[in-house]
Order: sequence, then C-alpha cells, then structure tokens
Amino acid sequence: MTKACTVIIPSFNRSRPLFRALKSLTTQVFTNFSVIVVDDGSTDDTANVCEYYRSYLYLLYIYQTNSGGPASPRNVGLAHSSTKYIAFLDSDYWWHKDKLYLSIQALESGEDLVYHVLLIYTENQLLPTQFRRIRTHKFSGPVFNDLITYGNSIPNSFVVVRCRILDLAGPFSEDFSLVSSGDYDMWLRVSLHTDRFYRIKPLGYYSLSSDNLTSPIKTINSAHYLLDKYGYNFNKTPFHFSYSLCVSYFRLSNFNLAIYYALVSLRSFSWPSLVPLLFILATSYIARLSNLGI
Repeated sequence: MTKACTVIIPSFNRSRPLFRALKSLTTQVFTNFSVIVVDDGSTDDTANVCEYYRSYLYLLYIYQTNSGGPASPRNVGLAHSSTKYIAFLDSDYWWHKDKLYLSIQALESGEDLVYHVLLIYTENQLLPTQFRRIRTHKFSGPVFNDLITYGNSIPNSFVVVRCRILDLAGPFSEDFSLVSSGDYDMWLRVSLHTDRFYRIKPLGYYSLSSDNLTSPIKTINSAHYLLDKYGYNFNKTPFHFSYSLCVSYFRLSNFNLAIYYALVSLRSFSWPSLVPLLFILATSYIARLSNLGI
C-alpha cells in the first residue's frame, strides 16, 4: 500500500527521547504514513528502539556513519521517500495525536507547507510539569521577506510539506556553517517557490532537558553564510540577522562588533527588542572603555 506521508527522523545517540517520539506516532489519528529513522552513527540502543516500534509502525531504519549534523540524515530520508507529503520530526520532539490529521487536511485543501507553535515541556522535581509556548506568527506579505527580516519562526519538527515543493527547493544544505540553521535555509528556499504557508494550532512538544543548544559561534557562522548566500551586505542587514549577531558577539565579549550590530539593529528594531538592544549597547560601550583604560 502506497503511503500518503513519510515522517523523517534523524537521530544520534538519543534512544530515550526517540522512544517517546516514536510512541507519539503510534497514537496518530491519521495512519496512512511511513517512518524513516536515519541513525547518524549512534553507539547507544537506537537500533533496538526502532526494531521494537517496527511492530507498531511502517518503519524503515537506516544506519550511516556520523555526518556531524542533521542535514545529511534528513537528505538520506528524503532520498528514500516516495510519498506526496513529507513530515520532519527530530528525535527530541513529539506530537499530539491530531498532528498529522490536521496537517494533511490543510495540505489537501491546497496549502504547500503547514507548521505550528512550539510548546516547550519543562520537568522540575520541585514544580509541576509545565508547557511554555514559543510563538510563531502568520506571515504577512511575501513569506521570504518575512523570514529574512524577522528570522525563522518555523520549528523544523512541526513542518509537513508537499514533496513537490521540496523537489523545487532542493536538499538540505550539508555545509557545516549551517549545522544549526539548515532548516531556516530550507524554508527560505521553499518560500522562493510558494507563499502557501499555513499555521495550525499547537500540536507538538519539545523537552528542555535535551542537549540542543546553539552556540554563538554557530549563530555567527550561519548568519554570515546566509547573508552572503541571499545577497545582503552590512549596510542593509535585515533586523533578525543584525540582532542575532549583536547578541552573539556580546556573548563572546567582542564588544566592538556587538556595538556595531546593535547600532545596525536600532535602524529597524522591533519594540520588544529595544530594551535588550540598549542594554547591550550601553554595557558593551562601558566594557570597551574599560578595556581601553579610559
């Protein structure tokens, strides 16, 4: 039986959260889907977890030598899929039972890419379990312009997309400069072919206990790579990039560049960012004077 959707899961030494991710797939109301888990060189019991769930899911397990990032396993999953729709799910995320049902419904109505809000799951022995919402927004005007100006508001693991659109956009970039933002680059490329991005209600979760932190160095490398790729120079740096670079250089105590990007950001700031920008600007200026012995 030909499936309508393929769920692609890259994983590296995350067998425990992978178990939870796969368990959430067994509860889906929409069941006409297959699963491809691409193991990026794990040394834990990821293979055993996948073997267990083969009794409950139409699951293909692929093992490869570690590639150093999620782009390669995602591309391997895409190469092995032949369905109308593709869903991405990282091993440290999991879904509500209605996730695929409502996503496929929207795609069948003519949308090209469906996404939703991120709910962050927190575990604390002293406090009740809580969910904190990380907001996304509906796009206004051309999606590419919105993404390049305000940044990536589309969590990779909450996307279901028409395969035909991915074919037009091409594979995920495996350049190591984009190891932490390859999905952002993908949505930018998708938005060059369609503006039919559709947001549904929150239907997915992410645990803060996961070790998925982005370093300032990775942020800086990604920002410069994307700015160069999409033809932006320092004089017209979009707000999202100038703000991210400002914060990253500040975290690295490079106060000269933090001041520079803070001033660039202030030319087109959004109101919620005004206070942190002014704080970084003032603190960097004071630190710079201190380093100069003034």
